[in-house]
Amino acid sequence: MNMEPVRQSTKAERKILRKLAALAYERELTRCLSRLESDFADWRAGRIGVAQLNHSIHEYHDGDSRDLWKKYNGLSPEELVGIAVAQGFSNKTMCPTRSASSLPIGQTASAC
Repeated sequence: MNMEPVRQSTKAERKILRKLAALAYERELTRCLSRLESDFADWRAGRIGVAQLNHSIHEYHDGDSRDLWKKYNGLSPEELVGIAVAQGFSNKTMCPTRSASSLPIGQTASAC
């Protein structure tokens, strides 16, 4: 078995990966919030009451919002970008060339 040493990312690569992780977070957060926005639209249109809207906000806070916070504060930028690529929130072509080959593509850890 040929074990090559793990190459550390350069400072520039880490900076790019942090930016890509932040972009993935914004995209995932947008998807989650758009679901909540539809509940606001239903409330404005009179299709649901204020109690149901409040419940939806509570569910979002205790569910999707908390899950996203734990995910994006518990994993490295490399792991987050790998997950984002696998889930379609980013693509491998946006990653630094040397880092793209080492991303843990294929993991699934979706909050929403």
